[in-house]
Amino acid sequence: MQLTQTKRTAANQVKSGLQQRELLISDETATFTWSETARSLLKVNIRILFFSGAWPLTESALYYVYTAAVFLASLANIAEAAVGIAFGQGSMEEITLVLPNTLTTACGVVKLAFFLRDHRHYYALVRRTERLVMSQEEVAGGAIEACARDVSRRVRAFALFVVALICVQGAVWCPMPLIAYPGERKLPFGQLPSTNYTQVPVYELSYVLQCMSSFTIANVTLGFDCLFMGIMEFLGAQLDLLTLRLRSLRLDAALCTTEQKDGRGCAVQATKGYDSAYRELCLCIERHQEIIRYNQQL
Repeated sequence: MQLTQTKRTAANQVKSGLQQRELLISDETATFTWSETARSLLKVNIRILFFSGAWPLTESALYYVYTAAVFLASLANIAEAAVGIAFGQGSMEEITLVLPNTLTTACGVVKLAFFLRDHRHYYALVRRTERLVMSQEEVAGGAIEACARDVSRRVRAFALFVVALICVQGAVWCPMPLIAYPGERKLPFGQLPSTNYTQVPVYELSYVLQCMSSFTIANVTLGFDCLFMGIMEFLGAQLDLLTLRLRSLRLDAALCTTEQKDGRGCAVQATKGYDSAYRELCLCIERHQEIIRYNQQL
């Protein structure tokens, strides 16, 4: 009777926990703030996208102008590359060097367009990621907290490495035409058919446009990749931790060693062990259902 009652209590706890988590969904789509990202597991990823014009942390109209400028400059960069390939006199080697930058820029434009269309889904996904990790920390102890810190450190380090790589490539590639071809008015990426205009500084404007837009949109392209990589890292860690909890779910065979002479006391002790294991099993089931719902959104 006592065991059955415990099962009902545990089942009710699982149901109430699921209902409470569903109530939080309505608040998940709000815009992030700068102070909120300071406590976020994906702080570095979000702030990289913020500085690249792809993730607003403010409702300021000026930031949306910046986002529009990044978007339009990237489109202009693609258009310049297309014009240079179609009407220019570049060799196959020059055209081949233009294509990686053009494809990276196009990928960034598409990813930015998806974000602008579904930005509230992105906000909800990040918040659910954090809640998924935090709820696991509340159930277990320091080992899980250490695992979350390790994953967070790895995700942060990889995002910073990607940004550093883009900065190094930009510092080397952008001034290269001025160093390798002095006086020939070469552009760092796509070459236009003619830039020798006296009234309008087409060459100078094109040079700045290609350098700035390529650098910014590369951070957008790889920034979203790093964001989803980090989210999947945290998801994989939660599955690993759930596996560890299930493996540690067992009854202690030595529960009654101190009370072997008292059969009733031994039975009571064994019942407590069964109740504790059952509660832990219910928590694992609840955790698994939460991970499944999260994975469906991802």
